[in-house]
Amino acid sequence: MADELEWRDTLPRKRKRRTETDDIVSQLKERPGQWARVEWTPFRNSGIKKKYVDRGCEVAQRIGDEGVNVWARWPDPEDWE
Repeated sequence: MADELEWRDTLPRKRKRRTETDDIVSQLKERPGQWARVEWTPFRNSGIKKKYVDRGCEVAQRIGDEGVNVWARWPDPEDWE
């Protein structure tokens, strides 16, 4: 344990890291309205779906013979009208 504690009224800012998911969402934004298989998992996992939904994507999971395919797309503005 340190001899002296460092005290602050506020915490230092967190550094935002760019993730692989951010890179995938950037690609989805380039082709709005088109579905892309973004991940595969051997079992259903709501956490995978959530990380894309939280970034503004539409997400669907489809169960196949070998596991679950996760599909995502960036919404097409034409669909909003």
